[in-house]
Amino acid sequence: TEREELRYLADLFDDPDEVVSSCVDKRIAEMGHEVIPELERMRHNEPDPVFKRILSDRILRYNAEFRTADLRRYALHEAAQPTTLYEGCFLASSLLNPQITRDRFEEAFYQCACEFQAEASDNRTALEEIGVFNHLFYHRLRFTVCDQNLTSAKNAMLYATLKSRRGNPFAIATVYMMLAEEVGLPLLPLCFPGGFVPAYVEDGKELFYVNLLQNGEVFPQTRLKDYLIGQGMKAEDAVKEIGMVVEGMNALPAAVALCEKFGMDMPLINAVRLVVYENARPSDVVRELMNRSLKTE
Repeated sequence: TEREELRYLADLFDDPDEVVSSCVDKRIAEMGHEVIPELERMRHNEPDPVFKRILSDRILRYNAEFRTADLRRYALHEAAQPTTLYEGCFLASSLLNPQITRDRFEEAFYQCACEFQAEASDNRTALEEIGVFNHLFYHRLRFTVCDQNLTSAKNAMLYATLKSRRGNPFAIATVYMMLAEEVGLPLLPLCFPGGFVPAYVEDGKELFYVNLLQNGEVFPQTRLKDYLIGQGMKAEDAVKEIGMVVEGMNALPAAVALCEKFGMDMPLINAVRLVVYENARPSDVVRELMNRSLKTE
């Protein structure tokens, strides 16, 4: 049987002969990714710690080769499976951890997705749809952003995020988009250096955007520049990304000039100037504003 053949092949893993090793690798590649669970069982039952480590190394290597090939086919739209965000996330997750099988990933995902499918309706507006989705995601399922400074690799793991409902901003955003795709919400990522913001697109038009760090707060295009600057983008790059006139942007130089001409202390205008023209961090500017001493104005 194939299981017996795999056992014989495994016995040759520590053979120093390069020809033997090459033949073993070739046959394993022909057998396909289905050998990984069987190798995992062999590793679990192996009493010899040295050979157990050899099995662990081979599992990691073969899994990486199989999943890298799967991801290449996925990227080229040559995969047997649909080219969905869900499929790409599964392949990436299983590449990082061979123990994440398709069944395990599917079970974790659909435990969440079934909540949304149960609330499906064709009689809601776009804002109502996103409102219901956000309620289910952030309040019923309690997905929570943690580790905003991206200090821990485990908080980036999508399978762990699906199970624990906690993850760093990128993991939470990716799970959010996966579930939105599953239930048919027309959300597309507006990408910028360092991240993306979901845009609700209908008939080719971006109706509004979703701030995933604020429990799915919806905001219009007129606030998109502020969001992008808050994410660390330079003001001129934000304006270029939006591709439209930003309200108040052209009036700011005149307001700054008037303050200087008449010697007026205008802390809010100065704060905006620091962010727009001097690339100050919005959080630092707000903190400085809130720490100003009280006085009559």
